[in-house]
Amino acid sequence: MKTLKFIFPLILLLVIYSCKRNESQPSINAGSQDLLKSTALAGKVHNAGLSYIISDVLNSTSQNPRLNSGSTSLNSSFSNGYRADNLHPEVSSATIFKSAIGYMAKQPEYSHLTFNSTPELLQKLDDLRADISESGMKKQWNTLVDSKIYNLITSREKNMVNDIKQVFDEVHGQQASNQIYLVLKSKLEALRLKYSNINYQENEGELFNGIIDIALASNNYWHNLSDPSLISPANKSTEGLSKKSISALHINSETIGQSSSALIQLDCLGYLSGWGSALWDDYNSKGGVKPSGQWRRIGQGAIWGMSASSAGML
Repeated sequence: MKTLKFIFPLILLLVIYSCKRNESQPSINAGSQDLLKSTALAGKVHNAGLSYIISDVLNSTSQNPRLNSGSTSLNSSFSNGYRADNLHPEVSSATIFKSAIGYMAKQPEYSHLTFNSTPELLQKLDDLRADISESGMKKQWNTLVDSKIYNLITSREKNMVNDIKQVFDEVHGQQASNQIYLVLKSKLEALRLKYSNINYQENEGELFNGIIDIALASNNYWHNLSDPSLISPANKSTEGLSKKSISALHINSETIGQSSSALIQLDCLGYLSGWGSALWDDYNSKGGVKPSGQWRRIGQGAIWGMSASSAGML
């Protein structure tokens, strides 16, 4: 009897503690859970997509004199600014974008979807990668944030995306490649944690979470590619890009490391542009913007992201 008297209060305390804990850690609704799964997948396919595009374009333009000249756009982009019209005709936005769509068509989750590829959209991609200098990146953020697409998202999500922009503003001026990687990783993960318990409204959260997941994946990609010690014995880098392709790019590991912030921002801005174009299509369609279009919008954002940073590399 005495034992029961002791156990009952203990059980009561455990129940109270459990309830309090649940109150402090609100559950995420089903719609928000599906959203986070969708953007997390976009981050995963992104890195393999980058390697696919770079290898595919290199294979199809093996006689390209720019790719065999010992330098790439990346090596000069931060001294003089990179102009898209300096690309060899064979390495056009259309070539890169076609490769990105081809890659996504092989992914089961996206293979049934249709993604846009029009002259107007390709011109936007050219504009996006026209100047990847530090000032160019800041201008791109401001231009896209002030666009008509931005008026279609909630005030809360606008503030969340602005937090991401602030992270990159803080990274400007960092020189050591490993320092850039660690600072971005820490700050982006902290942002994701900050907003991890949000129950999103309908059609909210695709932009912020897509950018965060792609930024974190991109940060790992360019860091791994810039570190020769991460090349595996199986003749592949940790990101699936062969040593042959890396050699053909004439990559200077220190240059790519220091340039990683701009390449990551190209991924983010590309996602914003691609996702935004799909959102605008849905907004002007008869059915309007619906949760059922989430996979296409996020998928198109991923395509644009990997296309933009691939173009920055090539």
